[in-house]
Amino acid sequence: MSLSLGQKPSWYLKRWFTPELKSQQLEVHRARRRRQDSCAAMGPAHSTSMALFENMRQKRRARTRAIEMAKSIHWREFLDKAGEGHLWKAATYMKPRNSFSTNPLLTVGTDKLTDNKDKAILLTELFLPKIVEAQEELVPPADEIPWESITELGIY
Repeated sequence: MSLSLGQKPSWYLKRWFTPELKSQQLEVHRARRRRQDSCAAMGPAHSTSMALFENMRQKRRARTRAIEMAKSIHWREFLDKAGEGHLWKAATYMKPRNSFSTNPLLTVGTDKLTDNKDKAILLTELFLPKIVEAQEELVPPADEIPWESITELGIY
């Protein structure tokens, strides 16, 4: 497989991924491999292994923060360029994905309900029957069943 550097980047490429992030990725992988080698040689409880683990964790966290920063910068640049012909593409990302997130306006007589809580109360009253509270009936206790003692002859 040959690589040509003059080609346009693929749509599927992570455009926010920078050479700095690549170098951080390599550092994190090196730190992880150093720790793994140390654990294999001396055990995970050894002080050197624990120090290497802490070093790896710090580098991994720094890389995660750098990725988040690169993504946010890329997103801001994308939205800033939205006025230059990418407006509709940006608008699709800014719209909520869930079409059920906004309920339509309900009209009752002259009142218009816009709040979702008011709409829920109205629909509950319309579609669900009112619960009638059960009246407690006093039921007299049943007569006790007579007890007959069991004998040894009755068992066999």
